[in-house]
Amino acid sequence: MPPEVQKWDPKTMFNLSQQELDIIAKRKAMVQERKQLFRVLNDPRASGFGGTVFDPAMQRWYSARHTYGQHFKATRSHYAWLWGALILPVGFFTYFITKERNEREARYRRGEVSTKDKPFKNNY
Repeated sequence: MPPEVQKWDPKTMFNLSQQELDIIAKRKAMVQERKQLFRVLNDPRASGFGGTVFDPAMQRWYSARHTYGQHFKATRSHYAWLWGALILPVGFFTYFITKERNEREARYRRGEVSTKDKPFKNNY
């Protein structure tokens, strides 16, 4: 006579609680979902959408970047950035370059610099 067959019960065999079994099932579902995602990404005919996976979070990010100008509100920090990064540096460089160029041209016209000593003497 064959020995009595035990029924297989994972709770008693591996001493797992119901919470641990739920975690294992959740991980298994995540693996299946990941496999499905990679299958859709790698096979354009798998999803029916042309090989792209719609991600609502990415769509929100793209939409936020695209509609930035529609929701823009000028604040003091925006004006500070405008002046500090654009207007003042351009103004300072323009002033100093123009001043240096005018002084150099005045020295040339007064004859303080000979023609052979001029930089870019072929331009004059």
